Amino acid sequence: MTGRIVAACVLLVGAGTAYAQVSDADDPTAVQQYQSDGVTVIPIGGTSTSTTVVFSANVTGTNTTASYQLRIELRTTSSGFTGSWTHSAGSYVPYPGGTSTITVSGLTPGQTYHWQARNYAT
Repeated sequence: MTGRIVAACVLLVGAGTAYAQVSDADDPTAVQQYQSDGVTVIPIGGTSTSTTVVFSANVTGTNTTASYQLRIELRTTSSGFTGSWTHSAGSYVPYPGGTSTITVSGLTPGQTYHWQARNYAT
């Protein structure tokens, strides 16, 4: 069983109050999607070998007292983006930032998905 992931990764900037980019949070960089092992890259339009996928990005910012967190909006390709995050990393990365990951399980075999990412600062 496989869940196909179509990942046109679009940054959520100014897509509504909940997703407005915080001025001291940089856009996420090195945004990537992986098989459930967290190592094997799934190319854009590629197929997952399981119903679990790992999303990763570098999150950084300029506020020395802030921490940063990767958040994504993951939807089936038949649904448009709403500007509301659906998944977030389990922890924050303290200044100056670093790699943040999200593991999403329970994807539907044979379904196609798209997603977008943002960096959240607190």
